[in-house]
Amino acid sequence: MKNILKFLICTMSLSLAAEIQNIQVAQRIDGSGTIDLNYDLIDSEGTFPSFTISIEMSMDGGEYQSYSLLQMSGDVGENVIPGVGKNIEIQAPQDTYSNNVMFKIIASAQVVSGDLPFTMIAISSVEGVSSYQNELISYSFEIMQNELTNTNLVEFLETYEFPEVVDTNYNYSIGLSGDEIYTTLSPIFDCSNYYDLHNSVFDNNMDDNGTVWGCVDNSALNYNYETNADNDSCIYQNDIGCQNGDYIESGETEYSDCSCNVLEEIEITIHSPQYNGGGCTPYDWNNNIAEHIDLNALIEEQLDDELSNANLELTISYCSDPLAINYNEAIASECTNMTYNNGESCCFQDQNTCVYECDTSYLAFNTDPPEDYSDGGMGSEVVNIEDFSTRDISFAGSSFVIESGQGNRPVQFNFDNCVDAVIVSSMLDYYGLRIPTGGEWMKAARGNNERCWPWLSGDCADEATTWCSSNPPSCNDFNYNDCVSSIEPVELCTLDCQNISGSPELGTGCYGNLVNSEEECDAQLADCISSCQYYYDVDTQNCSMQQNDCVNELNNCINDKTSLCLQIEEDPLLDVLTTLPYPADEDILFQYSIFNNRFFYEKLPEMFDFSTGSLPDTSIQSFPSGISPFGLYDVIGNLPELVKYDNKYWAIGSMVAQDRLASFCYQNETVFQNNSSSLATQVTASDTDFSATSPIYGIRLIRTTQ
Repeated sequence: MKNILKFLICTMSLSLAAEIQNIQVAQRIDGSGTIDLNYDLIDSEGTFPSFTISIEMSMDGGEYQSYSLLQMSGDVGENVIPGVGKNIEIQAPQDTYSNNVMFKIIASAQVVSGDLPFTMIAISSVEGVSSYQNELISYSFEIMQNELTNTNLVEFLETYEFPEVVDTNYNYSIGLSGDEIYTTLSPIFDCSNYYDLHNSVFDNNMDDNGTVWGCVDNSALNYNYETNADNDSCIYQNDIGCQNGDYIESGETEYSDCSCNVLEEIEITIHSPQYNGGGCTPYDWNNNIAEHIDLNALIEEQLDDELSNANLELTISYCSDPLAINYNEAIASECTNMTYNNGESCCFQDQNTCVYECDTSYLAFNTDPPEDYSDGGMGSEVVNIEDFSTRDISFAGSSFVIESGQGNRPVQFNFDNCVDAVIVSSMLDYYGLRIPTGGEWMKAARGNNERCWPWLSGDCADEATTWCSSNPPSCNDFNYNDCVSSIEPVELCTLDCQNISGSPELGTGCYGNLVNSEEECDAQLADCISSCQYYYDVDTQNCSMQQNDCVNELNNCINDKTSLCLQIEEDPLLDVLTTLPYPADEDILFQYSIFNNRFFYEKLPEMFDFSTGSLPDTSIQSFPSGISPFGLYDVIGNLPELVKYDNKYWAIGSMVAQDRLASFCYQNETVFQNNSSSLATQVTASDTDFSATSPIYGIRLIRTTQ
C-alpha cells in the first residue's frame, strides 16, 4: 500500500523576533512510511522559554486537519525549546496516496504575568542529571509543590469566565421549551476539541460496546488490523484491474489499478493476395506464439477471427516507460523481439498511453458502520461546565462549592470525563502552565537516577547495606581480628612443647625419666611442635570460615533487604504504614524504616467502580517525611498524577488498583509500562478500548523558565 509521496510545507511566523526557519522534509525510502521534517525554531529576543508545536495536514487542496501526536515523535507537542536542528518524525497514513499534500507547522507560546495562586518549586537545568526516563531535560522549570487542591480549583472556577452559547439541541435535551430553547445561554463545550485530555468513544471509531468497524480479512488489500467488526468494505486483488475500454486488457473489475498497457486500437491493414511488401502478419504472430505468450494471448483474445487472414498486417501501441504505473515488463520485452520479415517491429512505443498517477483512494480504511447499522442514537458529545462535580466539589445554584473540611485535599479528575478535560485545558491556558512530561516529573520527584524513593538519599542497596551493617543476622559478637588474635601463636606453643619435653642436657622433663629413651623424647617433642602448627592452621581457618559466613549472611541480608525496598506487596505495605512491627520480624521492621510515615495509601474497597467512585486520599502535606529532594510533597501517595510520556497520558504515583508498589529502580526499567507493579499506568485509551483501567488522577502543573 502506498504512502504520501510529495510534500509542501507552510510555516507559521510567530512574531518579528520568533519564527520557524530552514524547513526540510523527506519521506524515507525504506518502506517504513516515516517522514522526516527538520526545522529551526528561532526566538532571537528570548521572549518565550518554550513553544507548543502542532502539525496540520491538507490533502489535494482540502481543509487543514490536525495531525495526531500519536503519529509523531521528536520536537513536537508541548515544551519545544527554541533552537536549531529540530526534528519531527511523522508516520504517514498507510492507506493514503497523493501528490498534493501540505503540512502546516504551528508554533504557539505565551508568557503569563502575575503571581500564581499556588507555590511553585524552581528546578535548575544544572541540578541533578540531564536525562530522565530516556528524556533529555536541559532547561529549567517550575513545578507545583503540591497537587492541585479543591480550594485551588474552585478559586479558578469562580474566577474564570467560561464563554456561554445558545445550543438549541442541548437546551432541548435538558427539557427546555418555547423561547427558552433559542435564548438560554450556557457554558457548553464541544468535546471533540478536547480528545487529547480525555477518552471518548467518538474519538476511536467505536460504538458504546467497543466495536471498531473496518475490513477484518487479512487477505484483503485494505485489511485494517485495528478493527474487530467487519463492515463489508474489504477489497481483494480480483476486484481491481484495467477498466479502460480503450485497452486490450480492459475487464469487468470494480476498481481501476491503472494497469492498462496495450491499446485496443490495433492497426489492421488488408492487402491483396499478391502483396509481398512484408508486414507484421498473422504468420509472424503465430510463429512466435511459443516465445511471446503474454502478447499473443492479448492479440488472439481480441482478433481471433482476423488472425486466420494471411493478408492482414498487424501493429500495436504500448507504454514502454519503466517509470509508468502501467508499464508491463513482459509485454515490452516481447514487443522488442517481435519483428516481421523485413526486420521492422510489430510494436510501436506510444508514451501517450503511459499513466503516472492513479487514484487508489478506494483502498483507504473505511471505519463507518455497515449501511444497515444503527448506533442507537449516538451523536456529537457536548458538556456543560456546571455539570462538573467530584466527591468534594459540586455546582450549587450559581457557583461551585466544596464539602466542609475538604478544601486541602487534592482534586480528583477522571480521564474518561469530557467536562474534566475542558476544565483542565482551560486552567492550563489561563495560568500558562502545562502537564509535566514523564521525565520532568521524575526529575522533580527523584532528583537523580539513583534515588529509588523520593525520601531516600541513595538507592535501595545503600539503605539495605546501612541496615544490615547495623543489624547483622548472627555476627554481633564476632570480629575476625579478635578471633585470630585469640589463637595461641605457633612460637608460644613450641615453647610449651619444649618445656614439657625438657632438656637432655639438664635431664628434665621427658629426658629426666630414665624409663624414656632419648629417641622417644625427641619424637614426642617433634609431635608436639607439629600439632602446634596444625591446630593454629585449623583455628585460623575456622576464623576465616566464620568470617566468610558473616560476609555471606551480610550479602544475603543486603540482597534480601534491597528486594524488600525495591517493591512491597500491598498487605505488608498496609501493615508498615499503620503499625509498629514486632522487633523479631526483621523484614517488616526494615520495611517499616523505609515506608512508615512517608505517604498515604489505603486499600480500595471490593468491586470499586472507577467510573463513579473516588479514590481514598488525604490532605496535602500530611507526610513531610516523604518529601522529594527538591521539596515536593506527596509525589508518592495521595493521588496518582497526570504526566505525558511518548505522546500519551499516564498517571504516576502509588497506584491503588495494583497489588504491589514498585520503586523507581525496580528492574532498572522505565516506570512507563503497563504491568502489575509499575508506578505508572496509561490513561490514554488503547486502540481496542476507549476507557482507561484507572482513569482517576490528580494534577501537579509545570512551566518552563528562562
